[in-house]
Amino acid sequence: MPDSHSELRQYIRMLGDAGSRDSIPSKLPRFGESAVEPLLAALGDADENVRYGAAWVIGRLRSSTLGAVLAPLVLEPLIDLLHTDEAARVRLQALTTLMAIAGDADREKLVEPLIQALADSHEPIRAEAARWLGQIRDRRAVEPLSQLMANDSAEKVRGRAAYALAFIDPDLEALRAAGAVGLDALLSALKDSERSVRLRAIWALGELKVNQAVRPLLAVLEGGANYQEKRKAAEALGQIGDRTAIDALLLALQFDPHEGVRSSAAEALGMLNDGRVLNSLTRSLLTDAHPAVRASVARALAAMGDQAAVDALVQALRDSSSDVRYRAAEALGVLGDARAVEPLQELINDPQTSKHARTAAAQALAAIS
Repeated sequence: MPDSHSELRQYIRMLGDAGSRDSIPSKLPRFGESAVEPLLAALGDADENVRYGAAWVIGRLRSSTLGAVLAPLVLEPLIDLLHTDEAARVRLQALTTLMAIAGDADREKLVEPLIQALADSHEPIRAEAARWLGQIRDRRAVEPLSQLMANDSAEKVRGRAAYALAFIDPDLEALRAAGAVGLDALLSALKDSERSVRLRAIWALGELKVNQAVRPLLAVLEGGANYQEKRKAAEALGQIGDRTAIDALLLALQFDPHEGVRSSAAEALGMLNDGRVLNSLTRSLLTDAHPAVRASVARALAAMGDQAAVDALVQALRDSSSDVRYRAAEALGVLGDARAVEPLQELINDPQTSKHARTAAAQALAAIS
């Protein structure tokens, strides 16, 4: 550690210079805890540029040992900047840094300061505060966000408020009430950097049956998204019920490498209930390598209610997976075709069959009779 603090003081002054600021995060950690007091003092500097630079560099130091020491000490000064600084860019940087350095326990403490920031005169601060309240998901924010969504003059802020409400509860009624603004927020959330946000947006678009979401959801299903997003996109497309999704869902059923995506594609096709997919579904019922997919196909065939699936479902009563046999028996009970009576009786009498599959077969026989 340097014996003199003159170099450190020079670096603190450089925080006010946009041209020099980028080099500072790599220089300060070697001063260790000696840098703490100067940085805290810089947050209260008379020069707006220094205050901005201090808030900025603290956020950049978060992964260093110095950042760990600073984190609990700067929360209150940063909150004070967020609420009182006369410069909007300083307030916005204070908010950004707060959310960068706050741990899970700290974020709960930030709910009230963020709610206060919803009334900031600067539109980007209101929008960011709304976004973070949505990610923290504390129900104290529901009423303030609802008011913001209803009354804010800026469309972007209203959209962020609707978006946040979707992920706190998620409050589907609030999204419905938000109309186009709420839907636009959800569509934007499909491209959010946080996967959890993208997943909840996909879910909400399916629950709300948003027709405008079909093309973006198809892009998720057909693109390079991770399997959880692709699976949720397939489910949402089934809920929305637009048959333009059939080709993409069939491709996912036949060729996606992840069984979860194939399973969701099968059940979505069952919801769409188009006779053109029957052959593909029955083929997957008998040939897919994964029992979870075969079980999902049986559920899809039950949802479709097409008697043409009976022969394939009867064959599935001999599947190596007990769960597939169970789902096939359940589907045959829904279809109610007498051709299934004898195979179902054989399943009941098979000592190798699990209890839950025999129960399903007995219930199916009762339904057929």
